[in-house]
Amino acid sequence: MVAELTIALCLIVIITGDWRRVNNRSNDLPKPTHELQPPKALAGVAESVITIEKIESAMRQSRSTNVSAMVDRLLDQEVLYAAACRAGVDIEPEVAAAVRRLVASTYLQRLNVEDVSLTEAELLAWYRKNKQLYYKPERRSAAVIRISGSSTADVEQSARTDARIKSIRSLIGECKDLDFGRLAATSSDHQGSRFKGGRIGWVAKEDKSVPSEVISTLFLIESKQGVAEPVLVGNDCWFVKLIDRQESGVLPFESVRERVKYKAEREASLRRRRQIMEALRKQTNAWVDADEVEKFNDSYQKRSVSPKAAPVNQLPEIVHE
Repeated sequence: MVAELTIALCLIVIITGDWRRVNNRSNDLPKPTHELQPPKALAGVAESVITIEKIESAMRQSRSTNVSAMVDRLLDQEVLYAAACRAGVDIEPEVAAAVRRLVASTYLQRLNVEDVSLTEAELLAWYRKNKQLYYKPERRSAAVIRISGSSTADVEQSARTDARIKSIRSLIGECKDLDFGRLAATSSDHQGSRFKGGRIGWVAKEDKSVPSEVISTLFLIESKQGVAEPVLVGNDCWFVKLIDRQESGVLPFESVRERVKYKAEREASLRRRRQIMEALRKQTNAWVDADEVEKFNDSYQKRSVSPKAAPVNQLPEIVHE
């Protein structure tokens, strides 16, 4: 009703030109206690001005203290925007689509979809439900000595290799207090572990750091500090020592709590997002023609051809929107 009266009053003023009567009546209205001052502008392009408020806001966001530099930066943005609009960039389909995505993502952020915090009881319940994620297989710590052979070795070379193997085997069998690490440092041909006392670290059955025959032998050793019979792998001979073992099992909650928290809250936020999107689809009367989507997908897949890998120097640049 108020809007209709305002429009009618404006029409009367325009038709009659009786501005004085309207002005006199306006003088009868109560005046505000203070006059509102327009924002003070420090720069601008045509009607688009850069006010002190805009500058302060931008400086707070960027944590800048250089006013002049910030004014130049904001002015450059306004100049580029004005030039782009004159060139029709603002109405291009790609730009309009980018704006829609920006608006949508901004609104999604304001919904605080990812603002999820689970209680300790909820985290523990999630951990118990997903224990398989925190199962650790048996691991063993080992040291090795490799004596390398060659398929092209002559009789003399082969004899020297055999002598090295017999010497090491004899030392391991006869000396209970043998320093395996020192022996590896002086005798092993495995350069990756030689100067670490032959240690290859903790390995599981699926480890690929050494040949699978070596791993299999390691997991057959029953006693700690035990050394297995030499293993032939191709032309090489390996001596394997078990240093320590870790039994298989599920890691305790306390040791994986932070990992559980991340996964559980991430899962909860995704679930919350799905719920919000379902509600918004109902509110906006969104619809999907599933049959037509399926038909289009079938035709698209039939005519799609996997592109050949581009050379490294011709890979397209990744653009982050």
